Amino acid sequence: MNEFVEQFLLESRELVAQATDDLMALEGTPEDRERLDGAFRAFHTLKGAAGIVEFAAMGRTLHAAEDVLATLRSSGEPIASNVLDECLACLDLTSRWLDAMQVSGETPAAADADADDMIARLVGSMDVDEKNKSASLPENGDWLDRLRVAAGSSFAAAVTAVRFVPDSEAFFKGDDPFSIIASLPQLLTVNLALTDQALSLETMNPFSCSLEILALTREPIAAIQNALRAFAERTEVRQLAPPPDLAGDKYDLAQATSLIAAQIVLLREGGTEGLLGRIESAGRTVANALLYLGRDGSATDVEKAVTNAQALEKVEPLVAVIERVLEVGTRPTHPTTTTPLQVAAPRALRVDMDRIDALVKLTGELLVVKNAIGYVAKRLHDNEDPGTVASTLRDQHALFDRLATELQSAVLSVGFFRCVRSFAGFQGWFGK
Repeated sequence: MNEFVEQFLLESRELVAQATDDLMALEGTPEDRERLDGAFRAFHTLKGAAGIVEFAAMGRTLHAAEDVLATLRSSGEPIASNVLDECLACLDLTSRWLDAMQVSGETPAAADADADDMIARLVGSMDVDEKNKSASLPENGDWLDRLRVAAGSSFAAAVTAVRFVPDSEAFFKGDDPFSIIASLPQLLTVNLALTDQALSLETMNPFSCSLEILALTREPIAAIQNALRAFAERTEVRQLAPPPDLAGDKYDLAQATSLIAAQIVLLREGGTEGLLGRIESAGRTVANALLYLGRDGSATDVEKAVTNAQALEKVEPLVAVIERVLEVGTRPTHPTTTTPLQVAAPRALRVDMDRIDALVKLTGELLVVKNAIGYVAKRLHDNEDPGTVASTLRDQHALFDRLATELQSAVLSVGFFRCVRSFAGFQGWFGK
């Protein structure tokens, strides 16, 4: 089996496991944006990997799933159970394809037909979700205006507005509409109306629920959607204002402070090896953390200190600025819309020992060539016959060329998915 296919299978299984873990977590907390983003990234990388090994059916299927997740990310809505089921089914199909490739070393013969079926299911899951929402909830376009008038001054303090139209048989199903709305966090006001204005005490059925319940809350929309998930088809939720700025939250503040302090440790250890790279990495991490917290001015100071430290090839200028930032504190001074560069989380890569041994062997041979070239330079300095020296230099160059080619192949086999991520990034850039 081709070594790239082997690496593809190994790391594809890890990405399938990662995506499955994120999707299963979303089953319990459908509003978890971090888990949704994690699942999206795993599908995106898997799609790119399929393109690298020319597995078109797998690429098409994962692209369809990626589109579904991208739609959910942009809408801000929690993932519906039927959509979640189809995304998990897509991963199950991917696992079966990987198992078949493990046995035969080739893509499964029926993959295209299976892909067409899976893509139709994924697209259909979104259609069904939209139809359920529109068919189950009676329209009332002016409900938000009516709630604005009824709420008065409370409307200005609201973050999320809710319209809940209980099932007419809610009482027989054991549902208490008032209790459901009363349980919403940070509830501000509730407004009640009849779904049919023509109803009267004489014509009303006391055993049928004919209420439309409107409410305002200070809670962000994702939390409200999660609280009403069981009644999603009977609920309309709208965000009225951005959720409160969480940058100053104790958890985020402690996390940012710890991250910034860790960069001082990074800078002070390791001696001069990789010094400029460590300065760049630590400076960017600190600047991103400060941008996230709204400390734009401090972030600028850090960036200047990075330039100064690199010019002097010393960590002290940057360390001094970071320590000053920690002394002042990292609490945000104002909201910011700046989107910092993502700080990459530590990642591990499983690699066969044979590949590591090959890299070690190649490194040793390259050191030998390096020393030989230095010796050739010395012979030239000693005025040895140029023809003899040129012949030796050609031999060493040929050896170096061979080793460089082997090293490139070995590194690609180890970092296969790093290449995939770059490839997937280019795909995303060009909108493919």
